[in-house]
Amino acid sequence: MNLREFTDGVDQNAEEMGKDELKCFIHNIARKIPEDKRMEFLKLLSNIRESGSVSGGGSDLQAAAKRIDEQEIKQEFDRLQCLCRQIVEEELCLHADGYEDYSLGYWGDNWVWEYSDPQSVCCTYEDGSILVQRCVNDGFYEYAVDVFDLLMETEVWVVNDGDAFNMDLAELVKEGLVSVNLEKLALHVLYAIYQATAPRMRAQKLFDYFSISYFKDICMEKMLCLGQEELMGLSDFWDSWIMLLAGKTSDVAERLLKEAIIYQKGEDGILDVARIAYQSHPMLYLEAVEHFRKTENIQQQLEIGIEALGKIEKRYIIRSQIALKIAEAAIRLGKTEYAETCWLEAFESNSTPVNYLRLVAESEDFAGQQIAAERIIQSAKVSKNARGVSQELQENFISESNKEILRFLSGDFEVSMNQCCNVDKALGWTGKFVKCGLPLFLLLLLKSEDLEPACENMAEMALRYMSFDMDLYLEGTKYKVKPGEAGKKFQDSKTVFWQCFKSWKGRYCLSDDQKNGYLFKLEKLIDMRLKAILDGNFRAHYQSVAALAAALGEVKESWGELGAKERDLQAYRQMYTRRSSFHAELRRYGMSDTRKNKKKLH
Repeated sequence: MNLREFTDGVDQNAEEMGKDELKCFIHNIARKIPEDKRMEFLKLLSNIRESGSVSGGGSDLQAAAKRIDEQEIKQEFDRLQCLCRQIVEEELCLHADGYEDYSLGYWGDNWVWEYSDPQSVCCTYEDGSILVQRCVNDGFYEYAVDVFDLLMETEVWVVNDGDAFNMDLAELVKEGLVSVNLEKLALHVLYAIYQATAPRMRAQKLFDYFSISYFKDICMEKMLCLGQEELMGLSDFWDSWIMLLAGKTSDVAERLLKEAIIYQKGEDGILDVARIAYQSHPMLYLEAVEHFRKTENIQQQLEIGIEALGKIEKRYIIRSQIALKIAEAAIRLGKTEYAETCWLEAFESNSTPVNYLRLVAESEDFAGQQIAAERIIQSAKVSKNARGVSQELQENFISESNKEILRFLSGDFEVSMNQCCNVDKALGWTGKFVKCGLPLFLLLLLKSEDLEPACENMAEMALRYMSFDMDLYLEGTKYKVKPGEAGKKFQDSKTVFWQCFKSWKGRYCLSDDQKNGYLFKLEKLIDMRLKAILDGNFRAHYQSVAALAAALGEVKESWGELGAKERDLQAYRQMYTRRSSFHAELRRYGMSDTRKNKKKLH
């Protein structure tokens, strides 16, 4: 039972009691008042006698009770304000002792703080939170907002042996120093702001508070369940809230906008708002297309998607997701050629290796789009999205490594091989194209349809460097055209990758001179890398260089050089006779076990 329900019950009983009954009740209550509270109780009786009477009716009693509540709240607010001033002026503070704790391992941040609160600073925040909720329950909304603002502005000073630091309410809660439900507190203050603010100012005032960190996941709809008074003007508020959010660009604004549209207009209303807010919130068009997809309105899915592609700027990644949704609709409607156009649109707005491979491997007429695809690769910007940009406004910037991968996939093999060979040493390859380039070239040169162990490892390396994912690749293809249904033809990302990679390399015919030249350079690079790893005794890399050497042998054998892998691996074993861990890795990729006592070991 909350405070309002309790006081309403008391008021109802009091109205039905006679004067003698009330005197008896007050007398019994007075007998239970602690000694240190007796003067306060007498003062309360005096205030009631002076401000209202029973004969004046229930409204006078309620007004008197309201004034008493306000007086109590003001006294508590003044007390908290005084304490917060002392906290800000560092008269009240926390103490902390820090030490390193390695009980969970030696990696990461192991610094631990142990706090003490000899001056009961944390009680100020807990009392303030309680007061905010009381103010809302009693209808003193301005006080609720003032108390909350006071708590947010007050950071406590933490004294320690090193550099002292400040902590705000959220940090105190995170460290377990203050017992406050931040979501509940946030919802109460939002309710209070709604009630205390003029209708024309409500939306902006409420949104300002979402800059506070722990407001980012607060659901506005939950606010409607609070308080004892109905929120008036809700329909007009939601409309103004939607219009305000439509002009804001942040992940929080995106979430709140979608929530507001569904609450006020339903999912059918998403499209209407998308048409006016697509520049700030292109996500709405994606949501609208997805809505028609879920409701099996495929024609609308296609038409609204086409409308979205015409409006949303090509530089936004989210446009690529819309293009793939349109491709699915086009396939279901039998418009396969248009689906291929959508794959190109997807690649133009999100120039990733996955989107390029889909375009090449799945298109029947890639030759007709190759020039456009190559232009996109050449003009792709190598950069990062600025911090603070919302997810839906992320732009099509690519990494340097992806730029090199795309250059390889577009058939510029000479430049890619030169990039691989452009390494000063056989170590320190992290971040260099050669780490991805070697597996890609080995898979390019492999003539076999199926992957043997080492080349299977190369495929795993390649898809990892490309961030290749089966579900991403299948989006917008004939293998995934129904909601929630993935293509049953494929089992995992590696299988999908190898299938599309074979389709991709089928478009390129290497001459014997190219093949021999690439094999020669690959053999030189792999030999240099393997010897550097073994000579430096970098045991963590034994597996990777053994896989490279074995994969090279598998490529040679696919071109008819019988026994090439066994010969090369045995040669490395003889070169490093005392490296048993390395020998185990060579056997893992197919080298024969020539140990004399191998039967005993088994």
